[in-house]
Amino acid sequence: MARPRQLDMDTIRILLIDDDEDDYLITRDLLEEIEGQAFDLKWVDSGEEGLAMLTDDDYDVCLLDYRLGPGTGLELMREAHGMGVHVPFILMTGMSDREIDLQAMSAGAADYLIKGQLNAALLERSIRYSIQQHRMIEALRLSEERLGEALRMSESRFRRLSDSNMIGIIVGSLSGPISEANDAFLSMAGYSCDDLEAGALQWTAMTPDEYQAVDAEALRAIASHGASRPYEKEYLRKDGTRVPVLMGLALLEGSSDTFIAFVLDLVEQKRIERELHAAGRAKDHFLAVLSHELRTPLTPVLSLVQVLEEDESLADDTREFVDIIRRNVELEARLIDDLLDLTRVIQGKLMLQLAGIDVEHVIRQVLDICRADLDAKSLDLTVEWSAAPSHVHGDSARLHQVFWNLLKNAAKFTPAGGAISIKSYNRHDRIVVVVSDSGTGIEPDILPSIFNPFEQGTVQVTRRFGGLGLGLTISRSLIELHGGTITAASAGKDLGATFTVELPLTVDDRHADDTAVEKTAEPDLGRGPAIHRILLVEDHADTRRTIKKLLESRGYDVKDVGAVADALDAAASVKFDLLISDIGLPDGTGSELIRKLREREPIRGIAMSGYGMEHDIQQSLEAGFSSHIVKPVVFQHLIDEILRLQPVRE
Repeated sequence: MARPRQLDMDTIRILLIDDDEDDYLITRDLLEEIEGQAFDLKWVDSGEEGLAMLTDDDYDVCLLDYRLGPGTGLELMREAHGMGVHVPFILMTGMSDREIDLQAMSAGAADYLIKGQLNAALLERSIRYSIQQHRMIEALRLSEERLGEALRMSESRFRRLSDSNMIGIIVGSLSGPISEANDAFLSMAGYSCDDLEAGALQWTAMTPDEYQAVDAEALRAIASHGASRPYEKEYLRKDGTRVPVLMGLALLEGSSDTFIAFVLDLVEQKRIERELHAAGRAKDHFLAVLSHELRTPLTPVLSLVQVLEEDESLADDTREFVDIIRRNVELEARLIDDLLDLTRVIQGKLMLQLAGIDVEHVIRQVLDICRADLDAKSLDLTVEWSAAPSHVHGDSARLHQVFWNLLKNAAKFTPAGGAISIKSYNRHDRIVVVVSDSGTGIEPDILPSIFNPFEQGTVQVTRRFGGLGLGLTISRSLIELHGGTITAASAGKDLGATFTVELPLTVDDRHADDTAVEKTAEPDLGRGPAIHRILLVEDHADTRRTIKKLLESRGYDVKDVGAVADALDAAASVKFDLLISDIGLPDGTGSELIRKLREREPIRGIAMSGYGMEHDIQQSLEAGFSSHIVKPVVFQHLIDEILRLQPVRE
C-alpha cells in the first residue's frame, strides 16, 4: 500500500466516489471557484473502483457519497479502514439527517456535508480542516506506534523525532512544568531554549483561564484511558499574545504523571476562518443592498398598475396589457425573495413565526390567488379535502409560500386544458396534502435532484418556462423546519408530476381558533387620533410622487420629502398623524428619523424598504415603526396598514 503523502503540497489530490455524474460536475465547478489553491480531482462512480484506487494510490482527501448503489459510503469507509487506508473521508449526502451525521463521525469521517447546502467556501474549509485534522491524527498515530520502542531503545531516537520540528512536541508533568520541548513548540510559544532550561515553561501558566476547563477534561481522559482526544485551546506566548493550537496528550509508558503532547499551530486556519466569516458578512450586506436597489424601482410601477386596474373605463385590450405588467413585476419581486430565502436557508437563518394554522384555510387562500392563472389556461381543478383535523403548529405565511409555489408550478408546467388536483387525508398523527398535475412531468434522471438549488431539468425546460429553480429548494427547507417532509414523483416526460407534503398535526392546538391566536400575537399598533395628515419620506422620486398621488386620491393630506433633515423641518411646523418612511435615506435612516420625531411627540409609523431580512424588520419595529412593508409596495397593502392604525371605534 502507498505511503501517506506529505500534506503541505502545492496541489491537493482529491478522490470523489459518487455514482451521480451531476454531483461530480458540481464538485469540480466548486473546486474551480476556489482561488489560490490547485486541486487534482479524480472521480469514480462505484465503491469497488474507489476502494481499489484508495489502496493503489495516495490522496489527500476522499469525498464520499453516502448512497453508493446497493451499499453506503459508511460501509466503504469501514472497509477501507480495515484494509489500512489512512485518508480523511468527507461524507456527502443529499439529506440533512442527524443520525447519519452521528454515524459518520462514529465511523471516523473527518466531516459531513449536505449537498444541497454546499458552496465553494464551505467545501474549501471542510477540505483544509480535514487535511489538518488528519495530519494531527496521523502524527499521533505514527508517534504512538513508535514512541514506546523509541523510549525503550534510545533517548537519541526520541530526540531525532522531536527535533524534526514537523509539529510541536512537549514532555511535561501533569502538575505544570514542561521538561522538554522541541524548537517547533518553542517558536510557536515565543520562548527560547534558555527559558526551557531555566524551568520557566509551565503549561498551566501558559493556559488562559477560559481554557482551564478543556485542559481539565483532557487530564480526566488521560487518567481514564492514558490519552486524550485532540482538542483546541490557546497558549499565552511570552510576549502576552495568544496562539491557537490543536493538541493531544498521552501518558508516557510506565508513568502516571509524565505526558507527551503534540501541538499543531492553528494560526493560519483561524485566519482563513475569519476571512470566510468576513466574506459571509460582506455577502449578506451585498445581497441586502442589491435587494433594496432592485425592489425600489418596482414600487411606482406596481402602484400605477393598481391605479389603472381600478379604472373602469380602461379598454379590455389595455387592461390585458396592464395585467401582463403586474404579473411580471410580481414575478420579479418573487425572484428577489427566492434569492434572499436561499441565502437564509444556506446560513440556517430562516426563522418561523409559529401559531395554530388550519392548512385547509391556507390552501383555500392560495387557490383564490392562483385562480386567474388556472382560468387563463382553462385548467380543470379538482379539490378533494378529506383531512380532518387539518390544524398544524406552523408559520402561516411560509406554508402559504410552499403551497403557492406547488400550485404555481403545476399551472406553469401544465398545458392549456390540462388538469390539476389537490387531495388531503390524515395518516396517523399527520396531515398529507397531494398536489398532482397532467403537465410536462419530470424525467427519471432529473427526479432525484429536483429539490436541489437552480434545478429545473433540461436547458430547454429552463428556457421555455423561466425562473431560477429555487422554489422547491426553499419549499423543502420550510417543510423540514415544520417537522414535515415533501417528496416528488413522476412517471416521466409528459406524464405529469405529483408532490406530496406531510406535516405533523397539532395536539393541544388541533381545534384552536386561528383568529384568536392572531389577536394574542398582534403587536401594539400605537393607535391614536384618526389619520389625516401623513408625512411621506422617500428618496426615490418616482416612488414618492406615485404614492403621494395615490394617498391623496384616498383623501389623505400628504407632505412628501426626500431626506431626514427635510422631514424634521416639516414636522417642526406641522403635526402629522402618521409617518411613512423609507429606511435607507441619503442623510440617515428611517429608524433614526422616527426616533427623533418620537422624542418630540408620539407619532405612528410605517416603514417601507427594499431591505426585507428578518433583522431588518426587527430593527424597524424596535425603532418605533408599527409595521414594515417590503418593496415593491402593493398600494392596497399600504392602505390596509394605515387602516389598522386608525383608532378602534366602539
